Amino acid sequence: MNIINRKIFLNKNKRKKNLVIYLILLFFIISQIQSQNLSKNLSKNLSKNLSENLSENQSYNRVIQVKAAGDSSAIFHRSNSLQFSSSITAFEISDSYLFIATENKQIRIFNISDSLNPVELSSINTNSSILALTLNENGNFLFISLENQGISVFNVTDPINYELTNAITLNISSSHLIVSNNLLFAQFQKSIYYFDISNLYNIENIGRIYCDKFNSMQFSQPYLFLAEDSIGLRIVDFSNLNIPVNRSVLVDQINDSNSSLINSEINGKDLAVDLDNDIVYLAAENAGLLSIYLKNISHIEVIDILTDTIPMEHILLNNSFLFGGFNSAGLCLLQIPIYGYPNYVDVTEDQGNFGQMRLVKTTLFVLNQSYQTDQNDQTDQTDQSDQKPDISELIIYDCSEINEYLSGLDNSGINILWQIAALFVVFGVIGYIVAKKVTPKAT
Repeated sequence: MNIINRKIFLNKNKRKKNLVIYLILLFFIISQIQSQNLSKNLSKNLSKNLSENLSENQSYNRVIQVKAAGDSSAIFHRSNSLQFSSSITAFEISDSYLFIATENKQIRIFNISDSLNPVELSSINTNSSILALTLNENGNFLFISLENQGISVFNVTDPINYELTNAITLNISSSHLIVSNNLLFAQFQKSIYYFDISNLYNIENIGRIYCDKFNSMQFSQPYLFLAEDSIGLRIVDFSNLNIPVNRSVLVDQINDSNSSLINSEINGKDLAVDLDNDIVYLAAENAGLLSIYLKNISHIEVIDILTDTIPMEHILLNNSFLFGGFNSAGLCLLQIPIYGYPNYVDVTEDQGNFGQMRLVKTTLFVLNQSYQTDQNDQTDQTDQSDQKPDISELIIYDCSEINEYLSGLDNSGINILWQIAALFVVFGVIGYIVAKKVTPKAT
């Protein structure tokens, strides 16, 4: 090959490479435009019928959801409901048993081997009103908060032949109890007492911390997360049990960063902690559902907000999805394809004041305390805590279709990827043919 032919060959070879690069860039641009159009169309189609599922007196602008054919929920299938002559005050669930506290100073115990059809086994009678209850991690011990009588601990390994293990005598009532890592946390007025329960027959009071009104708490070693009114989220470090330290307060972090993401007061109603992925989900009333990134425990950052939706008051995290409970507007399911960025998938049409939620495999238990309120009455209403609910029930939902349904959503995403891959192959073949035509033969 002489020098002139070699230069021509090199120039044409360079043009071939440039052509391939241009084709790849063209493919990328087209795929991005197509992806954006798909996303816009999906959002438009999924959100248009939301208002049909809400009560007439509420209006919200954006909820992305996927519904089954017709108006029915694709995942939430109401299977059963437990109601008693007196109102339900709290409930708790282990793998095999359901414990329901009622207003008549009784705890009713059910076998839930068939979770959709609980079978009553026995009951525990107390001499004071039951305010809260919780189980230890293995479900063998039940902690009960009694009005003005402290906390009682029952061994419920055999729920038919239960026995009183211990009693912590306190003159203040506790409406919140949680047990984790051999620690018991109990709320009393504006304080949270914490106890060493490594020996359940000799429970020791370690200390207490002070906090304003909070609505929910969760302990994930070594941090206690508190959902509070006005400040949203507080994180307390219990690395040293004798000297717990406040690490973060959400409203302070937002003020320090001059963030304009949140324009309303942050009232933390419930939270779900995913410490493995450094995320806390906070149901914060009108501020929305907040995803909070724990960049480090002393510097937390709101990375995502679901606003213009129905304010959530209760949430439950389970692997890659969140259950949400609305006040008087049903339940919802959110999928978390990327940690910290949940998307609405399904909502129920059930009306009620939904509260505490627990999940056993694919069976969802939800406490519904509904009050009849005159919608035209604009005067201050009596605190519902002082009223008896008109409906007090534990609703049981069969959510067994959740895995198949969510895998269907995943498959739709896979189908889009296959389409993009096919486009890539087509462009690759065209590029190869064009490049081959412009490539001179060596002489």
